[in-house]
Amino acid sequence: MASTQEHRLGPPDPERAPLKANVYEFARQANSQLAPIFPVLGRGAHVPAITVFRGGTGIDLGQFFHRNTVEEIIICFGARNSLAGPGSLFMDGKMHGVAIPIAPDDPDAYLVGIVTQRQLDSGEQNESVVFRCRECNAKVFQHDYDATPGAATEDDRTDWMPMLPTLRGSVEAVALYNRDESLRTCPKCSTVNPCFPVDAWGWTNWVNRHDIAAEARRSMTTAAR
Repeated sequence: MASTQEHRLGPPDPERAPLKANVYEFARQANSQLAPIFPVLGRGAHVPAITVFRGGTGIDLGQFFHRNTVEEIIICFGARNSLAGPGSLFMDGKMHGVAIPIAPDDPDAYLVGIVTQRQLDSGEQNESVVFRCRECNAKVFQHDYDATPGAATEDDRTDWMPMLPTLRGSVEAVALYNRDESLRTCPKCSTVNPCFPVDAWGWTNWVNRHDIAAEARRSMTTAAR
């Protein structure tokens, strides 16, 4: 006979207060794909981030590959004309393709989803952004970066609210890839791949506004002193 064991959640971490948010309200104001819902990104944190996409005439969402030390869980909170139905849940592998499962040229297609990863309690976390050739699928470019919580201090822009390394790492990867044609040229078939449509993903908006907000707070602290 199988034993039964009662599982209970422990008390909240005194250093990490319980937080809540409405997914649909947050979706209205998100300025980026993979926008963290809560400012809790450190060791052992569960990090839910929202993604909101709609198709439309002439829209190109592109595709890339993402390598992560930890797995990512995706929950669809609503969709139309999408391969992911409302309420569906799936887990990506540590190396996975990133392509939004809607028809990009369909103005009626949309998706609201939450991507969640649990930060490691200890040890290094590393991530990579990889682009493959659209013609032959050979690897064209790979950008590796340190995603260990709290490891990348950068400067005092992050001393008051942490940066999600995935966002800054993705911005850096795309900047390198888009500005150098040689990095977009396939070493196998010589195809020159198009620039990645980063504007459709909004990562640069999030990183820039993070930096502006942090610098503005620092200026206020300096004035108060």
